[in-house]
This record gives sequence, C-alpha cells and structure tokens, in this order.
Amino acid sequence: MPETKIKFAEALVIAGVSSFLFAVHLLAYIVWTTLGLPMDLYLNPWLAAISVLVLALGVSILIWVSRVFPPRSILRSTAHTVLRFARRGRAAPVKRGPLITSGPYAYTRHPIYLGAWLIALGLGLLFGFPLIASVFLLFWLNLIIYFEEKELYEIYGREYEEYRRRVPGFIPWRALVKRGFKPK
Repeated sequence: MPETKIKFAEALVIAGVSSFLFAVHLLAYIVWTTLGLPMDLYLNPWLAAISVLVLALGVSILIWVSRVFPPRSILRSTAHTVLRFARRGRAAPVKRGPLITSGPYAYTRHPIYLGAWLIALGLGLLFGFPLIASVFLLFWLNLIIYFEEKELYEIYGREYEEYRRRVPGFIPWRALVKRGFKPK
C-alpha cells in the first residue's frame, strides 16, 4: 500500500476514534447541564497541560498500534468485535493470523482500548468533567474486553493463556516496570 494511503488510513482511524470520544463527551455535557449539575471544574493552565499530555499519550498509543496492524485491519477488527458483541449470537471464532505480542501488545493486551480511554480522559479533563465519559467508556471497554478475551482464548488456546498471564490486560504498569521501560 502506498505511503500516502497508509497515512490517510491512520488519520481516519484517529479521526474516527476521536470523533466517537468527542460525541460521548458532548452527550455527557448535555446530560450534565440538563440535570443542572454544577460545572465546578474550571480549566487552569496545569489542568490544560495535563489534559494535553494525556490526549497525546492516547493518540501516540493508537499511532503505535497502527505500526503493528494496518489501520484498515484495526477498523475491521474493531467493527467485527463490536458487531459480534451487539449480536451475541456470534459465529465460531476464526483465527485470522498469529497472535500479536510485540510492540504495544508487549505492554498491554488491549492497547487500542487503552489509547481510546486515555483520549476520553484527556478530553474530559479539557472540558472539565473527566469522570463522566471516561468512567462510562471504561465500563463499556471492560464489557467488550470480557467477550473479546473469551474469543481470543477459543482461537489461540494455551498460547493466549500464557500471553494473558504475562501481559496486563489494560494498564501496562507491571509490564513497563518489569522491562525497565525498554521496548521488546
């Protein structure tokens, strides 16, 4: 695939995830203000800096993932997972290739979800209500992860179980400390 198409596809992945997260925050804001709840968290320079750093970390993780998986593959896989989750009457799992355990997957089993959650948290900090959308998204992601991990175990069996024991599911602290922040 030509480099310009890859960069465009990466931009589409990031724009799609960011648009979804922005929509979640906008909905949270509408609900929050409709209920008449106070907007006490005013943006100060330190909070703005932290929110930008958290957003940048989330976007960086998504870009890193796009170096391991082609963006089209990420979109297809994510759409496939969400549709299967929505239907719950899924077909038998199909092995689509080797289990990826390098790159961001050496630190967390779900780097796409971690990146999306960090973007949600960063936007929440920026808009002044970090808990609403990020907690909702964290709940949703954990629900998806639950079903996705069952399927991954069905597909990869013992190989996935070993990977699961070795690598944290979401927050990569254990893997980062163990490796001394060095890429695998």
